[in-house]
Amino acid sequence: MDVSCVKITKISVPSTYVIDYNYCRPLILDCDYEFRLSDVGFVLKWYHNSHLIYQWIPPRKPYIFSSFKYHINTSFISNNDDLKYRYRGIQLKPHYNLTGDWMCSVQTYSTRDRQIKRMQVIVPEKSFELYHHDLNFFMIESQIFIVICTVKTIYPEPDLNIVINNNFSVISEERSECDENGFFNKSIMARIDKNFIPSPSSINCILEINGTDYIKKKRFIYYDYKYDKNHPDVRKAYSSRHSLNGSNKIYYRETELIALFIFNVLMMFVSCVEL
Repeated sequence: MDVSCVKITKISVPSTYVIDYNYCRPLILDCDYEFRLSDVGFVLKWYHNSHLIYQWIPPRKPYIFSSFKYHINTSFISNNDDLKYRYRGIQLKPHYNLTGDWMCSVQTYSTRDRQIKRMQVIVPEKSFELYHHDLNFFMIESQIFIVICTVKTIYPEPDLNIVINNNFSVISEERSECDENGFFNKSIMARIDKNFIPSPSSINCILEINGTDYIKKKRFIYYDYKYDKNHPDVRKAYSSRHSLNGSNKIYYRETELIALFIFNVLMMFVSCVEL
């Protein structure tokens, strides 16, 4: 094919790559181009966040710069049939620090072309949990229940939102920590007034990573024991709450449960920091 100048026809860089430690999918970046056979001085380069990391001048083998020496498979061949395209692509060893802008640049002595695409590498969470505590089981006539959503060891930092009945989000207290390996641990806690939601209600925690289609959900169905005493879960909790005789026993039992609840919440936040 006779073309007037060197030109990139397609750059293949996934917008999102999710690391799977159980099955390592190949992470391949490719750069297809056209140029005249008469053109001399052809060079192909790959850049990561504006830093040159790979250079190929046919018919030599490609040169990998030291900063990426351990991230690129040196034996990878893009096209074994045509020497003009043999080492145009790169196969990467997946790691979260590969997130960023990837640019392919091709040039000859007379012309050049380049294209850029962004890739977000995601390290899935090790745990994603949704907890709820109805203070009515602890304190008589309480109108508040607590919802806590936590995610641990994820990259990049996600957004967490508590949503009721898929209609509106609840304003939450948020805590986020980045550990020494660059992974994030995040928790949100919401105090929900039962006067403003129907019973039953669907309480959801939604985990999202901005700019990607990565989304996870956790859900539970909330029942107010005052109005749903016939529900099996509520009957069990209600029965347990009134199993002790005497107002003093109930008071001390509820105080003990409140202390246990506060302790568990504190320990959960501490564990996030220590990870």
